[in-house]
Amino acid sequence: MKPNDTTIDRRSLLKRVAVAGATTGLAAGSAAAADAERPGRPARRDESEQLLESYGGDLLTLLSEEGVLDAPDVTELPTDRPASPHAPLRGESGTAFVEADVQPDKLVAVTEVARGTLTISVEPGTGESYALLDDGDSVTVFNPEVGTLDAEDTATTQSCSQYACPPEADGSCYASSAITYEGDRVATQASCCSYYQCTDP
Repeated sequence: MKPNDTTIDRRSLLKRVAVAGATTGLAAGSAAAADAERPGRPARRDESEQLLESYGGDLLTLLSEEGVLDAPDVTELPTDRPASPHAPLRGESGTAFVEADVQPDKLVAVTEVARGTLTISVEPGTGESYALLDDGDSVTVFNPEVGTLDAEDTATTQSCSQYACPPEADGSCYASSAITYEGDRVATQASCCSYYQCTDP
């Protein structure tokens, strides 16, 4: 299923603004450092489950239909394990909040499934939800609005921060990578900057 290109709604507009902001950050180089996604804090079980149930129902259904999760339920996720905000980078199981300036704040849950490492994100401010499945060779995007997308279907734009990316010794920075499909942001992935070194970690 593909997005409806003729209908402009609030969600599409927010996604386009987010993508434009991330692209501007990339072009600005080091000036973008203060505008990128940054680590937040571990999430409590009650708030994790409430946000996942409120904003992630369609996503959990999609993941269940695709055979990634056994059931479309929050009990499939590690909501009882508050995680480091760097969990998506390290593949640590648990839930955490990630804060942002360019991209919306979000709750992230990371868990191991039979097919690899699954990272589920919900954005209360936009109502968006999406998941990334990393099987060790490639990353598949799951988004209720567009379905399932392979790496060749998407483009990625990276925006770096001034927050040290673990392991901190290499000097790289925590980054927000906007994943787009046909011009719309369909997911955001935590990463380490590939082209910008932290000057004030």
